[in-house]
Amino acid sequence: MKFDKNQKKLITNGGLWAAYEGFNAAFLAAFALALGATNTIIGILSAVPFIAAILSQIPGAKLIEYFSRKKVYIIFTSISRMLWIAMVLAPYLFSKYPLVIIVLAYFLIRFTEYITDPAWTTTAADITPVKQRGILFGTRNMFLVGGMMAASTIAAFYLDLFPKNSPYGFTSIFIIGILIGLLATSQFARIKIPKYKDHKHHKIKEFFSRKTLKPFTSVIFFFNFSYALASPLFVVYILRNLGLSYKIYIGTIIISSILKIIANRHWGKITDRYGDKPVAVICILGTSLVPFFYLFITPSTLWLLIPAQIISGIAWAGVDLSVFNLLLDFTSPKTRATEVAQHNMMASIPLIFAPVIGGILADNVKYFIISGIPFVFLVSGILRLISAWLIHHLKEPRAKREYKIWFVFKRAVAVHPERFAENLANIVVNKVRRF
Repeated sequence: MKFDKNQKKLITNGGLWAAYEGFNAAFLAAFALALGATNTIIGILSAVPFIAAILSQIPGAKLIEYFSRKKVYIIFTSISRMLWIAMVLAPYLFSKYPLVIIVLAYFLIRFTEYITDPAWTTTAADITPVKQRGILFGTRNMFLVGGMMAASTIAAFYLDLFPKNSPYGFTSIFIIGILIGLLATSQFARIKIPKYKDHKHHKIKEFFSRKTLKPFTSVIFFFNFSYALASPLFVVYILRNLGLSYKIYIGTIIISSILKIIANRHWGKITDRYGDKPVAVICILGTSLVPFFYLFITPSTLWLLIPAQIISGIAWAGVDLSVFNLLLDFTSPKTRATEVAQHNMMASIPLIFAPVIGGILADNVKYFIISGIPFVFLVSGILRLISAWLIHHLKEPRAKREYKIWFVFKRAVAVHPERFAENLANIVVNKVRRF
């Protein structure tokens, strides 16, 4: 598929934004650990952006009723990126309480970033034909992963030149990230945005009355709680519990990132052909395997990090793509800004308290067979399995017919459906049934 100029700029914007995140947000937890943060603090820090997401959605949707989407995006993303200067200064000007400044600054960074969500999402939808959503956003996600991987790899090697508890390396990579983030904003500024279809000034109560989204939002609410319970603790487990270096930590991210790059376009083609729901079910099941793998990863079994990250990369590529497509599928073009705002607000709620609960459990559950962070991994894995079952009961909105999950899975794992991978999958299933 050939992309037009607007779509190419949207893809470039994504790649640069990911590089910005790779230099900055990707190392925020490690930065906090270097300054003495506990598991609970890491959980709070992980929850802060989602408080910002909830508080920013209605203002973001209201802004594009009065101002152009381009203007909203440019102004607020520029402010967001410049606010990282507060992170740079925190260990030096506020050495007595740097973590407080970091939490507050991160809230403002994410608030000003997320206030642009309605502007960005409606623009992306307007410049993308419905039948090509899978391949375009799959391609864009490849650039997202590539940008994140390149930036975080460079940053990790650079950080290992400094003592593990030194803030100097972090503050210098944050400055590089700020500049790249501003470049990402400039790419969006070059997009020719069509006139927004929704001219109506919506009342506040309308943001809470979109019933068509309720089943989908409810499922994503549960899934977000399931994965957010454990997500901030993986970096803690790798850096603190296993005692690995930043290079090895980023190495695990690179493995999953490479698989994401490989899988994104493939999942895009699968969603365009068979629908978004079956891909969401398959890939959420895949994410549930990751925390189970981590239950068996110790200093003597570090090799298990490799299959865990391979599964993570493939599964999360499909989750990110299919869930975003489902959001577009379940929203109407004329009222998409308010509907997206409503969904993001509700879906962000568990992302606030789940990491905090996970951090508290990790710090305080000490008397079970499985305790601490592994206990949180176990609970998260079980809840993710339930999430896949819940999303399976949604109606497929985009495909003309509903395909069975196993049918789609066989085509997803096979480069050529009638060849080796499918035959192997059939053999395994038959063996299980006989057993």
